Amino acid sequence: MNSPTAPHRPRARRITAVLVATGALVMAGCGGDDDADATPREQLVADLADSLDAIEGLEVDEACLTDKVAELTDAQVTAMSDVLDSGGEAPADLADWNASISDCLGTG
Repeated sequence: MNSPTAPHRPRARRITAVLVATGALVMAGCGGDDDADATPREQLVADLADSLDAIEGLEVDEACLTDKVAELTDAQVTAMSDVLDSGGEAPADLADWNASISDCLGTG
């Protein structure tokens, strides 16, 4: 019989990393030091990258994050920034977008 998990281990590890990363984003409240010259979108990319970079073994593609943040409306950028600043939960309408961040993550 085939092992039920053997062919899916890389995917399982990636999903686990994303779940950990999402939890870190919500719990970290990593608003961090804002760059006075950065646009709200640039600041969100920087804050997301900082949060995800803090997770050992996770590699973040910042260009990919920039592309993902570009998909958001101004109101959604503000909402996600507020989530990072407060450590709250992401709005339900951004759940799919939040999950899509996994496209920007790798393990090293």
